[in-house]
Amino acid sequence: MRSTERRSYFGYGSNVLADLMRIRAPGASYVCSAYLDDTRWVIAPCGYATVIPEVGKRTYGVVWTITKDDEHNLDLVEGVGFGGYIKKQRRVTTRCGKQIDALVYETPSRRIGRLPQPGYIEAILDALSSDDFIPARYLTELQSWLR
Repeated sequence: MRSTERRSYFGYGSNVLADLMRIRAPGASYVCSAYLDDTRWVIAPCGYATVIPEVGKRTYGVVWTITKDDEHNLDLVEGVGFGGYIKKQRRVTTRCGKQIDALVYETPSRRIGRLPQPGYIEAILDALSSDDFIPARYLTELQSWLR
């Protein structure tokens, strides 16, 4: 029997994409947009997003509720088993101002890469640009990685 227990998950990279989440975590339910305080969104050496500590900055993304099976699938996709990403429980603030604890995947290294994977930034920008909660300056920061 599969567990019906759910937990909150904060996605800030390609897991803001609803179509991708339907594949990676078919039991996931969209909750709302949110942000993670005192972090900066960067591209890791692997070419995908991570967050690094930076006081006063915010990383915007999406909160989902996920099942245990979804979490297992995301662990595989994020490379948790071989150290690609690590799992952390972080406090995020929803667009309604409510603070919740959510699972967040981050790279174990704080090293910053230079080049995102092809099409990666564009897909994230496309998904976030229609959300009026996401500040235009944040979208501009993400777009700066396209250089």
